[in-house]
Amino acid sequence: MKKILSILTICLIFLGLNHYISAQSSPYKHYFEYNGETVLLEEAITQEQKMQGLMGRKKLAENTGMVFIYDGAQELAFWMKDVLVPLDIIFLKDGEVIRIYKNAKVVKQGSPYKIYPSKGLANQVIEVNAGFCKQNNIKKGSIIKVLKIKNTK
Repeated sequence: MKKILSILTICLIFLGLNHYISAQSSPYKHYFEYNGETVLLEEAITQEQKMQGLMGRKKLAENTGMVFIYDGAQELAFWMKDVLVPLDIIFLKDGEVIRIYKNAKVVKQGSPYKIYPSKGLANQVIEVNAGFCKQNNIKKGSIIKVLKIKNTK
């Protein structure tokens, strides 16, 4: 079933039917493919979008996530404030994985938040469901090319 959904998504993207996705007000503006999986990504480009991130989400659909896009490479740090699902946090510089935090845990309200720093220059960060990196053998040095879905605004 997972493979069928991945193939269907690829067909939508590469056959030009992704206009249907955007026409239906899809939140997904980007995607990446890795290890035969297609992952649809919401985007966080503005400061407001980056601050909101995945806060308050009770679940994240399989093979979806969020990409945080920065104009230039810089030291970055993330935290799990009000994020209700465990995540893998992937820091990228020009498509190369420079750091991964696997299974970043949900923080109970009132507890101190752990900071997840890039520990190097990064220009994109991807958040996906916890376990995705392990399942797909994504590690430091892996290449993930985030692409924009055509016909999105």
